Amino acid sequence: MKGLDPDHLAALESERDFLLRSLDDLEAEHQAGDIDAADFEELRDDYTRRSAEVLRAIDEQRAAFATVTGVGLGKQLFTLFGVLAVAAVAGLLLAQSVGSRSGSDSATGDIARSTAGLLAEAETLTFEREWDEAVLVYEEVLDSEPSNLEALTYRGWLQFQLGDVAEGRDSLAQAVATDPTYPDAHVFRALIDRAAGQWDDASASLNTLEGLEVPPEIEAMITGSNIRAEVLAEQLKDQFEQTNSLALDQFDVDTNLLVGAADVLDEQESGALLALRVRDEVLAMDPTNQAALVAQGRRLATNPDIVATIPETALRGLGLLDQAIEQEPAAPEPRLWRAIGRSLQGDRNGANQDLDVLDGLDLAPEDQDLVDQMRAALSAG
Repeated sequence: MKGLDPDHLAALESERDFLLRSLDDLEAEHQAGDIDAADFEELRDDYTRRSAEVLRAIDEQRAAFATVTGVGLGKQLFTLFGVLAVAAVAGLLLAQSVGSRSGSDSATGDIARSTAGLLAEAETLTFEREWDEAVLVYEEVLDSEPSNLEALTYRGWLQFQLGDVAEGRDSLAQAVATDPTYPDAHVFRALIDRAAGQWDDASASLNTLEGLEVPPEIEAMITGSNIRAEVLAEQLKDQFEQTNSLALDQFDVDTNLLVGAADVLDEQESGALLALRVRDEVLAMDPTNQAALVAQGRRLATNPDIVATIPETALRGLGLLDQAIEQEPAAPEPRLWRAIGRSLQGDRNGANQDLDVLDGLDLAPEDQDLVDQMRAALSAG
């Protein structure tokens, strides 16, 4: 059985949906007389074979997931960053290639060399992480259709992943020039600029997306990459460095994104103090923001230096966690942080009370282990 991999499972499920839609489209085209019988049977057999392979892989991944009772709280407590794996991106986004063929795409003749067949082949190669081969197939598409959006966009992204940054940028620039409303190209440009630390350019690409109709799978990729929060964090740093103040109303974003930017700042060597200020500003605007209450409460109540040197600030952190728990009594994260904060401040009874409540919640095994370890430490102390 393959190992547990949520990104891979999501990509497989998207690949399954794509293939099933393609089978429906193919049947409709055949009935309308847009494709001859021989090509219809060849494509149908190919889609059916690939669907069976994907369904088997999904069953393997779901079997692995069945052994996990929940997402580990310990894993939830830290934000992980990085460019999305291109295999997952392929499963989410390349599903457009065959299912949305344009009128100019070839549906007859040598099916393996038709535009639709080539794009499907490149998608499969990408999904299988055969990226060099996928680039060659996209280039074959572009030999006959130099302005094919999918080929330009995904060739550029794969070239970047393979280290050909200049070539990748050029291919994506061609895609944007061909159709400025195609969101995929703007997303990949933003991710490439993020990797290069070119935050203004990344911000410009994201701003362009705001005026476009962004499909749900594109939006999911943006959210998963955390790029909006990272760009906003850099903008907040620039504003503070230039003015020694914060004016969050200058950023037309919701408070949760500001909290996400503060989390990004927390991960940076010199960003912790600015992160605290950002969250305080968020709480001034939205005193009930759960994410801000938990994050600020955690950092103030569980930092040993704060507890030792400015105990009133640590008490404020506990108060923020109190408020978060009042709002969401069954949420394990703020209660766990409050238990830690209480133990650091010598309130063992209060810490044990929180642990008792956590025992009654549906925790993942590793989270229950953490609760047990804390209880043992309190008993030993």
